[in-house]
Amino acid sequence: MRTKQLTASHFNRRRLAWMLLAAVCLTVFSSCLSYRFTRRVQGVSVQQPQGLFAVGQTTLGDVLTTLGAPDTIIKIDEQDLLVYERSVFHQNRFSLGIPLMDVALGGSVDVSASGGLTRYDSLAFFFGADGVLAQVAVQEGSASPYLRTLFQD
Repeated sequence: MRTKQLTASHFNRRRLAWMLLAAVCLTVFSSCLSYRFTRRVQGVSVQQPQGLFAVGQTTLGDVLTTLGAPDTIIKIDEQDLLVYERSVFHQNRFSLGIPLMDVALGGSVDVSASGGLTRYDSLAFFFGADGVLAQVAVQEGSASPYLRTLFQD
């Protein structure tokens, strides 16, 4: 009699193990797993203008001829500000959904995570009223655009 109980108990454990394995497999194979990577670049490459432009000698026309049209032109008092800017946006998104859970439990399981980062490279030229270069500013890898950092208190 004891032999039958061990066999039945052993059979129930194996049956439970197979049912758990089937449930896990069903959940994994019926789930939806996705990963998305997005990279967006706006503007042209901004680099340190080493040796190209000299304060007090370079004119507004020289910069426009060499670099082309800037992204932004602003008049501040008697100075002209030309800003060349490039932004690079990176986003990662991961999601896991189990659609069969809607039928079985009356609710859904959805796990997702995402994160984004935008970096700005900026090159700014300040010209005096006479059109001669007064100052050059370079900012690489900033978390915000150059004009926002320039005009913040």
